[in-house]
Amino acid sequence: MRRCRRIGIGVLLAAWLLGAAACGSGEKPPVYAGAEERPYEIVAGSSVPYKVNEKIYKEKKKAFQFTYRDKENMYVAIGYGEQPTGGFGIRVLTVRETEENILIETELVAPEAGEVVTPAPFSPYLVLKMAASEKSVRFIGTPAQE
Repeated sequence: MRRCRRIGIGVLLAAWLLGAAACGSGEKPPVYAGAEERPYEIVAGSSVPYKVNEKIYKEKKKAFQFTYRDKENMYVAIGYGEQPTGGFGIRVLTVRETEENILIETELVAPEAGEVVTPAPFSPYLVLKMAASEKSVRFIGTPAQE
């Protein structure tokens, strides 16, 4: 009887281990798995085309994301809408490229605890400049998902 119980437990344990190995961790790979890093720079002021600045000014109180292309460059604007105080910023986590898309992941960064900030509302945004491409841009983790 004990021998049968041990064999049964051994078979169940082996089946469980094989099932767990076949299923993996259950986590889905990131959407940018296999994508290559894409060079970019963050630009501001006179380095941003007038049309981009104009659209940002019109939309900055709400979350936005858009692209603007000229012959040589593509500009990607990302804004998180109006925040209650100053001190907020945007961090670029990754800019990657697949065969079909350019993937951009950002996050809103809140001011540090105890940091002195302006009490007036603030609308953080940033503009990325990169080589021109006809690929569509896919935004990950931004509030205004397209």
